[in-house]
Amino acid sequence: MIVTFPRFGYTAEIMALFFEEMGIQCVRPPLNDKTIVKTGSDISPEEMCLPFKYMAGDLAEAYKAGADTAVMIATCGPCRLGEYGELLRTVLEKAGYSYEWIMLDSPAVTGIKEFIKRLDMITGSDRVKTMMCAVKAVKLIRQIESAERRLKRINGYTVKRGICAELLKELKSATISWRTFDEGFDYIDGLNRKISGLKTDKAADPVRLLIAGEIYTSIENDSNGRLEEKLMGMGCSIERHMTVSWWVKNTLKRLFIPQRCVYGNRNSCFAYEIGGYAKDTVKKISSCDNADGVIKIMPAGCMPEIVTKAYCEKLQKEKDIRILNLIYDEMSGEAGYETRLEAFTDMLERRKHVLDGHRHRFDKH
Repeated sequence: MIVTFPRFGYTAEIMALFFEEMGIQCVRPPLNDKTIVKTGSDISPEEMCLPFKYMAGDLAEAYKAGADTAVMIATCGPCRLGEYGELLRTVLEKAGYSYEWIMLDSPAVTGIKEFIKRLDMITGSDRVKTMMCAVKAVKLIRQIESAERRLKRINGYTVKRGICAELLKELKSATISWRTFDEGFDYIDGLNRKISGLKTDKAADPVRLLIAGEIYTSIENDSNGRLEEKLMGMGCSIERHMTVSWWVKNTLKRLFIPQRCVYGNRNSCFAYEIGGYAKDTVKKISSCDNADGVIKIMPAGCMPEIVTKAYCEKLQKEKDIRILNLIYDEMSGEAGYETRLEAFTDMLERRKHVLDGHRHRFDKH
């Protein structure tokens, strides 16, 4: 058995470390790029969203590299991590990629016995070792994202411009070369010391942005045109709502609770679960008091995020939140997005440093 999995931020590298420590052969999907999404688009139905096409491309390329077993984490919901597992199986089999599939659906749906049975198909019966490796994996992901979060937040405040983006780029390159968890922990310790030693400008007041929206497009850099790199290059301080560790925590919290119980509060923004993490997106945007603006991203045709987009238009008027909506598909070109980002950040900077600085004049007249 040679396992593989779709790429999803840092999880591809961390899952590879997990399997290697367990003594299981695995194939890491190649880094996502235009070639991967084209491969996925060629074998996927045209109306499928961008995350699906990336994952189809990941699994197709991994199959060519020798993988024979696909591991798909699912939650049996109405969106990507629910039905998409079965859709991926169908699409790939029709294209000639004959995988053995192991769907790790939520125990809240399949039952704990079935979940453990499927997990044992991958790791064997050594559950103590499996748990220890899983704990290391989650811990390393949390430490990576903590360091990443620090770099994004202090970007724009440092005396040396561009140093945060440079360190973040080095981190992403380093994760590919790690062969043990200990290598990863040692690297993060060194990185945190570097971050603590960065000198900041007390007079700096950069534009602060919140990035929210569909989870895959938020986390996987190539699917959003490397949005965070562009914003850091513009000197913005940024925070991303959706992270892998957030997803792990959220999933564990609901591990044994069906989603209908979690989302039964009719007094919230949506009375019912509409798929994805739409409620979480709206909740985060509505409470972002410390951000100058919000960039909400989504793949074309994503039903949950289309609903949140409509709701966020209401939030803009009620709470005076500036929101830029960016929609991505496999045909997206970078030039148009860069122009919109520059115009949005320029508007926020002017509003922050010019208009708000003379607000008393506008109030008077």
